[in-house]
Amino acid sequence: MKSKIFLLLAASLMVVSCNKATPSSEAPKSSINDSSVVPAASVSSDRGTSSEQKSSSVAPSSAKGSSSAKPSSSSAQPSSSAQPSSSSSASSSTQPLDEAYHAKVGSILLTDEKGNPIDLEFDVPREYLSFAHKSTVFNKNLAIEALSFVAAAPYKETLAGLYTYHSFDDIYYSEDYDKEQEKDSVLFSLAHKKIGSDDLVVLSLSGYDYQKQWEQNLTIGKEGHHAGFTEGVTKVLPKFLEYLAKYNKPKVFVNGYSRTAAIANLMSTYILDDKVVEESNYYAYLFETPKGVSVENTKEYKSIFNIVNSADLVTYVAPTEYGLKRVGVDIELYSENADAKVKEYNEKLVLPAFTPRNEDPEDESIPNFANDVDFVNFVISYLLKPITDIGDGQNNRDISTRANFVDNIQGDAAYLVSLFFSLPSDVSEDIKTKLSELGTFGMMSLLSTDGLYNFLTPILNEHNFAYDDAQLKASTNAAVELATQKIALLLLFASEDYKPNLMRLIYFHALETVIPLVFALNTAE
Repeated sequence: MKSKIFLLLAASLMVVSCNKATPSSEAPKSSINDSSVVPAASVSSDRGTSSEQKSSSVAPSSAKGSSSAKPSSSSAQPSSSAQPSSSSSASSSTQPLDEAYHAKVGSILLTDEKGNPIDLEFDVPREYLSFAHKSTVFNKNLAIEALSFVAAAPYKETLAGLYTYHSFDDIYYSEDYDKEQEKDSVLFSLAHKKIGSDDLVVLSLSGYDYQKQWEQNLTIGKEGHHAGFTEGVTKVLPKFLEYLAKYNKPKVFVNGYSRTAAIANLMSTYILDDKVVEESNYYAYLFETPKGVSVENTKEYKSIFNIVNSADLVTYVAPTEYGLKRVGVDIELYSENADAKVKEYNEKLVLPAFTPRNEDPEDESIPNFANDVDFVNFVISYLLKPITDIGDGQNNRDISTRANFVDNIQGDAAYLVSLFFSLPSDVSEDIKTKLSELGTFGMMSLLSTDGLYNFLTPILNEHNFAYDDAQLKASTNAAVELATQKIALLLLFASEDYKPNLMRLIYFHALETVIPLVFALNTAE
């Protein structure tokens, strides 16, 4: 996975169309209760991964009577052996009621000194699955509970263990769990349980460990809601409505991450606008939510919480300048000491060092930046700057408007990114190795017409990796044209000083940084 991120560093600049960090008026701050948090910073703001991701697991913890969730250094126990089915009951008799459950997530981007994934582990007391508080008040305990569902969601067996632990019944898994992934696949599950006299329905959507769906992440469309996320809604909403109809005024708990956070964010507007579920019964806890709702929707959704990091490039996509936003209340994860918070959670989680730029440059297109948020705003501004002067024989790849993005880069970007995330690890490693062997002249040759195409095709052919030849040629040339038209940014990231800054924007989206920052949220009012 790390190799694929390395290969996509330049592509990230070429295909991501974003907006500046918006003031807090765009996304209101939350109400606070005793177990809730004040956002850590004043600025409010997909990663799909390969199948190499280690399966997360959830199992009972040996720590009894815990009153708060804490990171755990103990080894995680295997997932429950409950077998998933389209509709099944789970018994609470297998677990003592006073135990917490234990969640374990293997890192994807950050690794230890030997290149091995770093295990993130945490215990969550059973009582965190509680909806006694108002739905419009952010609750840190419920956010931590949501993290356990997010970690389990990509893996049917692990998710079954989590449902069994919590004594859910009437469990449904979307058919995409048992099919080869396609660009419109959405892995989601539904489950029910009684909490006192209330019915609770959980909708958990899988937002990582995927490949082909990247194509829809970058399929924005020229108007209205984000086209790719809208397609996701059409996969989930009918079944969700059918399931909800079985229960009388249930409380609803929705959780998702990255791509599926955006799908859930958009879908929630339909649920709440049509009063399928009253706001007082709707609890949506979404992590690193991209922007997929048309800005024409001006309603407030106070029971939707987006737990986002202003230093995460993904949370700016697609941009307000393109007429898109997320709805609900933003809970800010970023702070100036985010690095220390991540490392405090697990000492092996060390982010690349940020390099500030404090010079007075002659080229005003590269301003100073003191921190990650300054830096991401610079990247976004530069990407959205109109292109007015291009070289002979090049197509103008201006992406300053939504229509320009769709016309000039959308199809090519969607194909290229989807292809890279679909590469087997041996192919990714081979590409990375051969890139490292190129000298300065060889690297420059990649920026010529067909240069990147001619570099990649022999490697793909050697590994018998199937691809669309015409599409690959068109997509690589489009990427190269955009890169050369944004050459100042490309050169900046080619420097050893500033390359880590871009890596940080990517790392801030990863679960191995999200989880520690959620635990570190300030609980003082």
